[in-house]
Amino acid sequence: MLFKKRGLYNKIAVICGIILTASFVVSCAGQEVADENVKIYYIGPKGNGLESWGSEVKVNTIENEKAVEELLGELSKDIVTSKSQAAITDPISIKSFKIEGDVVKLDFFKGYEQLGRIEEVLHRAAIVKTLTQLKKVNYVSFAVEGQPITDHLGNQVGEMKSEDFIFNIGSELNEYEQYEIKLYFANESKDKLVPVYRSVVYNSSASVEKMAVEQIIAGPKNDQICPTIAPETKVSNLSVKDGVCHIDFSKDFLSEPFEIDPELAIYSIVNTVTEFPNVEKVELKVEGSDEFMFRDFQISGLYERNPSLIN
Repeated sequence: MLFKKRGLYNKIAVICGIILTASFVVSCAGQEVADENVKIYYIGPKGNGLESWGSEVKVNTIENEKAVEELLGELSKDIVTSKSQAAITDPISIKSFKIEGDVVKLDFFKGYEQLGRIEEVLHRAAIVKTLTQLKKVNYVSFAVEGQPITDHLGNQVGEMKSEDFIFNIGSELNEYEQYEIKLYFANESKDKLVPVYRSVVYNSSASVEKMAVEQIIAGPKNDQICPTIAPETKVSNLSVKDGVCHIDFSKDFLSEPFEIDPELAIYSIVNTVTEFPNVEKVELKVEGSDEFMFRDFQISGLYERNPSLIN
């Protein structure tokens, strides 16, 4: 099998940053992508950022299974530069993979559990960002000996997409942190908010508050929890001053795709952002306006945390 041939049974390396170029386009949104080659990410000589080489695999390939197999092999290749490291190295190795719809499901041997928490998250980032360049792959899931991986609280990590990994566009992440954020989504009956913990690695110079709001927009990872905000929504601007988090959304924020009570949707954001110790209140805007109708809910002024909505 290509895995052994390419040396997939190598030790996993720590990955720390992502360098994006203007030509790199992820196909998660289902948009048309130029007939480019997939890039393989590896750790650069400084050990604090990702670099890439071009593979022979086309983004638009129709041979999905063959492409995934080849990319996993490429991810395990020895790097020409002596101080660079491949994303997948001994003794961490993949037992098998399968493709279901737009999800690549990877099953690792037990050695995967040797990874530290930060190492594990960074390792996932390299694989997910490589594989999801394929037009027909939007998500990647990880298991160890058939058991889905979990965070340290025992919550299943679930299917991951490229946007689940926070990075600094256009430069290396010279300083990075792992942060466990507490997000609030609607429960299955859509009458309460439930907390969901998600571990991310992000640039310490970036806004962790913005990252958390974007994770709410991205939605939950299982069917037992309901999304609250239209996924097309963009955060146009976010700033924190004197304990107030000011968030300006695109007009997509006003749409209602999930039939969620508007108050519940609003407080999925407010309760999430006020988890951060520097935020006491939240001001919501849409395209610069701080007074607007959100479905049938009048928005104006500052919003404080509402624990009564949490299950």
